[in-house]
Amino acid sequence: MTLSKQRNEKLWFAYILLASYVLSYILVYLRYTYFAGATAMRFPVDLLAMSPLANDLYLSAKYAIQTVHAGTIKGVDFVYSPLFVIIYSLFSYIDPTVMRWISTLSILFAFLFLTIIIPRKWKCDIWDSPAAILIITSGFLSYGLRFEIERGQWNVQTMLLCFIALAIKDVKYPWVRFLSYLLFTISVHLKVWPLLFILCYVNLNNTIKANLVLLFKICLINFLCLFALGPNFLLEYFLKLIHSAGTPSVWIANISLYSFSQLAFKFYALDISVSKLFILIYTLIYFASIIYALYNRIPGDNVLIICLCSCGVILFPTVSFDYKVILLTISMPLFVAKYKFVSDEKLICLYQDKSYSKKVSFDHLIEKVGLLLVLVPYPFTLYSYIYKADWGLLFASDTTPTVLMSLGFIILLCLHTQKKAKQGLLDS
Repeated sequence: MTLSKQRNEKLWFAYILLASYVLSYILVYLRYTYFAGATAMRFPVDLLAMSPLANDLYLSAKYAIQTVHAGTIKGVDFVYSPLFVIIYSLFSYIDPTVMRWISTLSILFAFLFLTIIIPRKWKCDIWDSPAAILIITSGFLSYGLRFEIERGQWNVQTMLLCFIALAIKDVKYPWVRFLSYLLFTISVHLKVWPLLFILCYVNLNNTIKANLVLLFKICLINFLCLFALGPNFLLEYFLKLIHSAGTPSVWIANISLYSFSQLAFKFYALDISVSKLFILIYTLIYFASIIYALYNRIPGDNVLIICLCSCGVILFPTVSFDYKVILLTISMPLFVAKYKFVSDEKLICLYQDKSYSKKVSFDHLIEKVGLLLVLVPYPFTLYSYIYKADWGLLFASDTTPTVLMSLGFIILLCLHTQKKAKQGLLDS
């Protein structure tokens, strides 16, 4: 691929993203704040709507130390793992103001490290991608990052642990690989959802036995950490976790597939079986595409699989609040900086035989559709549902753009897998 073509591809990403961002800013933010009579969401008042900062972290530390002292999860509004309780109980010994500074600075550091430094492991430089720079810049003002800071949440720090674990998992030194498994385990025990990223450890370029042994090691470390506060606490934790997952709050800020389908069932007067069928079909397509890629020797830490997992950890848990879309902002710079077009042909090719004829490149068309499904909906995830509430559930919920983006990633992953499979046949 020539440097000129690479530059044109990177600029194409930037143009599409910029156009979509401007459109979303006009249709969502400006429309709501200046044309819909809103008074509470105007800049700069909306930047810091919560005071004091990091209330979620403060309450988590408070409940964690209460849990440690009581030796039981009963009577405490807590649904977190034993390892989480041990780690966050330490924050209770820190002055709340200092703790809020630690929370804010660690979130900003993690965000910058994830979007600027981590992509280098995948051999791409975000400074060479105008689209990546646009995503990072707009991400600083996104609802996801701002609310993460306001609440003192730990999605970004958890993502940092998970991505560092993936970045060092193939280092030849055994102690570094063990550190990878340990960091991944901590991330899982902090938020549970990183468990889906265990797919990124699979690499069928190695033997099936080697992959099974690797997954067994990771699962064993995770299992042993569950006993950090003893078997009785573990049983209570599981019971409360199952109850919490089975009775989630169903409202527009919960953007899980489960919550969205329940709301759609009522909002659009749909048969509940239709929404369940939608979830089933989507889930089958989602995992089938990843299995298809792994089967054809696409490594589990392929950028497209990582991006798909970032969508999955938002959609599959029954409790998944909308500021969690910051995970998409973290994955997108890596995607736009690393992605290379599959098709070498133009969309419409001219052939000279007896007469001039035109031919549409089907692969090129499908690839552009997949890319547009990723790039166009993404900027609409940067705003709170409050700005979009009068659009109806389908357009107000961040479930819709997340599903569309995941479908785009699925299309692109299948195209790249198909290309890899064809190359394998040619090589043989």
